[in-house]
Amino acid sequence: MPNKDPNFWAYMLQSLQNFDLHGMSVAVYASVVAFLRIAFDANEPRWQRMVLEILLAALLAKGAEQIALALGYSHLDIAIGSIVGLVGVNNIRYWGRRWFAKKVDQQNG
Repeated sequence: MPNKDPNFWAYMLQSLQNFDLHGMSVAVYASVVAFLRIAFDANEPRWQRMVLEILLAALLAKGAEQIALALGYSHLDIAIGSIVGLVGVNNIRYWGRRWFAKKVDQQNG
């Protein structure tokens, strides 16, 4: 049982102090904006698909944030989360497929 270990609460406090809340802000912004967009559009009646869309937007925003950090654009983290949530996962997937197809056509032709 964890509360029998005398160091358990010290470890818990230390992990809470080391938790990077700012690093999660991108995913939180993307989730909130995606939820508001889906609720406003009201075109998704199933709550399971709405939850999946929100989670995918959060993960996509977190990945985009890591790319922006690697390129030196660390100040764009909140904007990335908001844009991903607003545009939506389906549109980003469509644009990605179109960009990829264009790159393949350029290399083949």
